[in-house]
Amino acid sequence: MSSTRGQAKATDDFSTPGWCTRALFRRLGLPTTTPILDPCAGDGAILRVARDLGHECGAIELRPECFDALNGDGLSTDEVFIGDALGTAYYGHVSDGHAVAVVTNPPYSLAREFVDRWAHGRVCAAFLLRLNFLGSQKRAAWWREKMPSLVLVLPKRPSFTGGPTDSCEYAWIVYGPPPTPMPGDWGALVRPCRLEILDIEGL
Repeated sequence: MSSTRGQAKATDDFSTPGWCTRALFRRLGLPTTTPILDPCAGDGAILRVARDLGHECGAIELRPECFDALNGDGLSTDEVFIGDALGTAYYGHVSDGHAVAVVTNPPYSLAREFVDRWAHGRVCAAFLLRLNFLGSQKRAAWWREKMPSLVLVLPKRPSFTGGPTDSCEYAWIVYGPPPTPMPGDWGALVRPCRLEILDIEGL
């Protein structure tokens, strides 16, 4: 997803900067035994970080031209599926009964559909979205129904093209178990959603 060229198409290729993904994994603290599935894998930018941290990885990608890049990056053919993550019954490790964390940067025009499809029944599911995606009257009722457990705001704008940074702010929208209360956080047990500014120091 990127706002540098207006509304992105489903096939747009915007590679997620490594520091964005490393900041998410550092905050979530997922054990390395948790497999990571990216249903919008692209060239594997998110999965490269996950694998470097010791996670088993699976990928779904719509574009056949990404297959070689994903496999050449160390993912086996059994873990890479070329197809529509919204229109296929393929769930990779999920279908094998494993507890899987979904981490993905969905295309802007299909972000709502990806949240509906993938934000349930797993360890957690994290979506990199524009922060202003939380707005819009037409999505208000949907957000009330699809309230995340965490909104992790990136403290700086990412660059998805290797050039200038994007034109708006971003956040990881995370669904899953309630977040662990922080010291002195007396209200954590009564709030349905926690808002944080991600720590990116050293990344």
